[in-house]
Amino acid sequence: MMETELFNRQYIISKKELALDGWKQFLFDNYHVYVHPNLDYVHQDGKHLSVAVLGYLFDYRNTKYTNENIVKELSESADVEDLMRQLDQYCGHFIVLCKDAAGVKIIPDACAQRILYYKNSFDVFASQVKLIEHFFPLEDVVDPEAKAFFNSSVYKYRLYAISNKTWKQGIFRLMANSYLDVTACKVVRFFPVRPIQRQALQDVVEQVIPMFKGYIEAIAKRYKKVVIPVTAGFDSRMVFAASLGLKECTYFIYKHPSFKENHPDLVIPKKLTELVGKSFQVFRYSSEVDPILKEVYKNSVDYARDRTAAMILSGNGTYFKDAIMLNGNLGEIARSYYNYTENVSGRELAALMECRNYPYAVRELQAWYDTNRPLFKANHLNALDMLFWELDWGPSTAQSKQECWIASEVCSPFNSRIMLTTLLSADAKYRVKESCRVFREVINHFAGKTIDLPVNPTGKHKIIAMMKWLGIYLPYRKFRMNVR
Repeated sequence: MMETELFNRQYIISKKELALDGWKQFLFDNYHVYVHPNLDYVHQDGKHLSVAVLGYLFDYRNTKYTNENIVKELSESADVEDLMRQLDQYCGHFIVLCKDAAGVKIIPDACAQRILYYKNSFDVFASQVKLIEHFFPLEDVVDPEAKAFFNSSVYKYRLYAISNKTWKQGIFRLMANSYLDVTACKVVRFFPVRPIQRQALQDVVEQVIPMFKGYIEAIAKRYKKVVIPVTAGFDSRMVFAASLGLKECTYFIYKHPSFKENHPDLVIPKKLTELVGKSFQVFRYSSEVDPILKEVYKNSVDYARDRTAAMILSGNGTYFKDAIMLNGNLGEIARSYYNYTENVSGRELAALMECRNYPYAVRELQAWYDTNRPLFKANHLNALDMLFWELDWGPSTAQSKQECWIASEVCSPFNSRIMLTTLLSADAKYRVKESCRVFREVINHFAGKTIDLPVNPTGKHKIIAMMKWLGIYLPYRKFRMNVR
């Protein structure tokens, strides 16, 4: 097995030199940075800052810009705050290392999709705990309640976060909306810093359209092959609609073994693509996985899930090895996923995340809520939207990408702070998960017609939509959070 097959598209940063033959490497201050051959990086020194970006960024305003163009502009920032304001404009999956007169900082992308774990000694940082453990001995977390949670079936299935703590003693995760001040050995929350101003529906739609179009054009100019999975859901439909101006793009869905011929994810995308004159393909993948690839997968990714292995290794690895896949992940953050129940407890938050029976989860969620809710409220953000962003769907999709990157490149155009904050500036009534007027307006604009195909048409969704129309869903949700 070649060493470069392990930890595909990953990185590790350490004060100590490490033996990683074949990996790209450079010095940043007094840290050794090691980058897998399939992960891009750019290092640029400016007048006030030294900047290195691991991963990729896309600029909706300048779609021809390369990573080098963007990092050069970032390196010309007046200070770290100026750099972070610029980062808000980009989508992509990256971490940024920057050095100013005060020392080294590490900043994640909008939803921390390019995962970063670090030791509390601030002398090693990596994309996976397994990669740290490959070089440094680690011990399991001591707290028995924490052990019970991290070993639970619900955690192993969803792989979200309930705080920045992990299953290893002294190992933490850099969460979205915070950065590491490496020199000062501390975590700094940098978002939100100013109130999100409420905007009219059409104003939001008009701002989102050029962002989405620009991001996808920028990605397509940098990658020769673009593929987009289209489902019956809203988020993939947004990506599909925004891509309609591309000359070449493959639209597809996997026929999973459990899918019957009338499954909405098979039927609705076919109708959708026909409405705008695009071809649509249904791919099948083998349930048999090359045991060598499976071993690499298991040894490269923390909590690597068997249920996704066949699709990633047999599917993506076969059809899309040389392509970039654009999915709708993270759009859910803007769709009021948990609605607007206020004054919730840690126990209720744990119920939403299906881990109420774990005292450790309840305790950590309560601490997160108590610490951050006043800040969110002062900046016109709902705590449940931010829960979904920072602890639930954000970390969960980051895990999925880390799994996918073993076989192929995957990117979420929604992973942009300006995109998400613009969407969140619309009134909640336009962002209801099941109907989402904002998304519908954007989709119809790109399609040039009204698309009235159903979205995830299940009995459960119909019942919830009716309860919301009757005004009884939130009281019911509050009741359910306390009894289930």
